[in-house]
Amino acid sequence: MKKTLLVLLFLTVITFTAMAQTDVNPLSRVAVGFGLGATVGPHSNEYPVASGFGIKFEFPIKSTSVSIMASAAYTFMLSEAAYYNDRHNYNNNYEGDAHVASFAPVELGVRVYMDGKLFVEGNAGVSFNLNENHGNYTGKKVALVITPNIGYAFRFKASKKYGLDLSLGYETRPEDSQLHEFSNYGSYNQIAVHAVFSIGY
Repeated sequence: MKKTLLVLLFLTVITFTAMAQTDVNPLSRVAVGFGLGATVGPHSNEYPVASGFGIKFEFPIKSTSVSIMASAAYTFMLSEAAYYNDRHNYNNNYEGDAHVASFAPVELGVRVYMDGKLFVEGNAGVSFNLNENHGNYTGKKVALVITPNIGYAFRFKASKKYGLDLSLGYETRPEDSQLHEFSNYGSYNQIAVHAVFSIGY
């Protein structure tokens, strides 16, 4: 909770500072992209690989370097194919399919451009558990999700209509840890690199 409050305070200070800056991002944008990274925290051994894809909308606040962000995504974490999801046992002879922990985060947030291209962004919303037997993955069907990012925005042509955003982000779905026969419940966290392609309008 303390880390969350510090992130929110940091973004608030940056936002008010940026409100006085010149408009550097005049176009609203729609974007699609994907991410690839690693799971960290309670589930990093079970599901070491994290990935996802989604759609994002950006609505700039006039005469500032601040934008309101809205996004929806599908994120998933992959287990190793040889992993037995049975009290963390591992069998080198197991030839089954990889298991997938799937979620759908829907978020709102704020992006602040620091110098016209470098940006920091903070998003928060709800994460829907998409797993068929959701109780085997988490104690919450719907949970809070928080996603801070830092990145760089490339804009092409004089109109800056087309864009590519490259960013490093951290996503957390907070949940208290508790023992379960299938898995140790706990926060699903990931660190990932994102590539997002956008069109301004």
